[in-house]
Amino acid sequence: EQPERVQPIASSTLIHSDLTSVYGTVVMNRTVLFLGTGDGQLLKVVLGENLTSNCPEVIYEIKEETPIFYKLVPHPKKNIYIYLTAGKEVRRIRVANCSRHPSCTECLTAADPHCGWCHSLQRCTFKEDCVHPENHENWLDISSGAKKCPQINLFRSSKDKTTVTVVGSFPPRRAEWECAVKSADTGRQLCRGKSPPSKPCTCSIPTRATYKDVLVVNVTFSVGSWRLSKRFNFTNCSSLRECPVCIGTGCAWCKSERKCIHPFTACDPSDYKRSQEHCPVTVEKRTPPETAGGGRFKENRSNRTHSGLQVFYIKSIEPRKISTLGKSNVIVTGANFTQASKITMILKGTSTCEKDVIQVSHVLNDTHMKFSLPSSRKEMKEVCIQFDGGNCTSVGPLSYIALPHCSLIYPATTWISGGQNITIVGRNFDVIDNLIISHELKGNINVSEYCVTDSCRFLAPSLKSSKARTNVTVKLRVQDTFLDCGSLQYLEDPRFTGCRVEPEGDTELEVKIQKENDEFNISKTDIEITLFHGENEQLNCSFENITRNQDLTIILCKIKGINNANSIDTSSKKVRVKLGNLELYVEQETVP
Repeated sequence: EQPERVQPIASSTLIHSDLTSVYGTVVMNRTVLFLGTGDGQLLKVVLGENLTSNCPEVIYEIKEETPIFYKLVPHPKKNIYIYLTAGKEVRRIRVANCSRHPSCTECLTAADPHCGWCHSLQRCTFKEDCVHPENHENWLDISSGAKKCPQINLFRSSKDKTTVTVVGSFPPRRAEWECAVKSADTGRQLCRGKSPPSKPCTCSIPTRATYKDVLVVNVTFSVGSWRLSKRFNFTNCSSLRECPVCIGTGCAWCKSERKCIHPFTACDPSDYKRSQEHCPVTVEKRTPPETAGGGRFKENRSNRTHSGLQVFYIKSIEPRKISTLGKSNVIVTGANFTQASKITMILKGTSTCEKDVIQVSHVLNDTHMKFSLPSSRKEMKEVCIQFDGGNCTSVGPLSYIALPHCSLIYPATTWISGGQNITIVGRNFDVIDNLIISHELKGNINVSEYCVTDSCRFLAPSLKSSKARTNVTVKLRVQDTFLDCGSLQYLEDPRFTGCRVEPEGDTELEVKIQKENDEFNISKTDIEITLFHGENEQLNCSFENITRNQDLTIILCKIKGINNANSIDTSSKKVRVKLGNLELYVEQETVP
């Protein structure tokens, strides 16, 4: 018995770096896959006839970026919903974002089997959302193809006239057709037509010398409540050099003279081309990029590339994480960059999506060069650098991550002199460009910050010249986008009313500083206390705690490891308190 021959899968493999769940179904003879990811995305993949995958579409994204659990469940009755679980929630998600396709052509060329063009609503919808979907004339699915979309054509049909028609599929019709062409500048009607419901009308514009000055026209077709319109602009006809482009804009193409002309001007009728299909076809020879198996760029895994006798060396790329907005200042380091005439970076994310090919922005010197990376979806991409068309040298991974998100600012109240340590808690702070304090009078103030992935720290700037109580907005700048992070309230500086110094044996002093009650949350890192005694001698006092009573607040600090604490106590003069940018001296007085 002859063994069965197995055909290998010829299509490229879909590779994603962080999948957590998969659900597959068949819609209109197309295999559709829903993929959950570890960073809270629900992706949709449509497989073609040869099981080739399209680039996954992000149909839902969890703001908190919690992982999607392993099981995705379809709605038992309505195939337009799917259920996913993440964190402690179950969410019902629509399986397609049909409304993002604004035109019939875009709707059908997207090749999403859940979506189609609804004539009665004149938008891309689920079949269930279309009025009278049972009438096959009212809803076009992807099997119809974009050529079935209603399309207005304008062409020179003879020496004496230019004709306007509508082609494609139309909604059910009971009323008669109407069509008209008007000058956009003057509103003058150039032609008008009517026809029975069974046959779309046509409208012909006679060739007249006065019409050659009409540069923009509006064309309208209607039947009942359905309406289709298009604007044609003839301003640049003479500058168009290719027949398909010329005819596609409504201009006319003269074959003998090989030029594009205004459709209302004279030309030998036999020279006019009625549609793009009759334009002469130019075959352009292109040299395909050097690839390895699977259609990928041939990649050099070492960090050295040889081009002729020149050796290019790649050391690093910084930063390794950028936001989905992209990054205008990515630095690559290495050697011999000034010796290359052409340097290209190639970014490869999900395997079935298009590569990003980016030309170098600026070769700074022999060892540093700068790239400007475009916006992209949230994913990890492999980076390689190509010198003068040679092999692509791997630089390693680069992550596109979501924009930063702030969940807490503490403390949320500070003093007007500034200098307090403020912390922001959230996520993805390692992609911010800088932190800004926005004040209604002072405008945007750049502040120095120290950020890691889940927190940022900065010193509150002084607003001493402003009114004593004021609010500011904390903002994060990522590229040219400013993200509000919350508000910070400024109040009057704290008031200290006195202090007391007491010996604890002969080797330790205890200092109590009295302060009026206020709303500040003072930490050990905010305050610095110094005791002055004798002939202007100084001792640093280590912060212990703060006790808030009904009428006042006591700050306790201690000076340890000293000799003759009693004599220091008797010679004590004053205590200096530094609280951020605020510096003041507190005199001794009785403290409870």
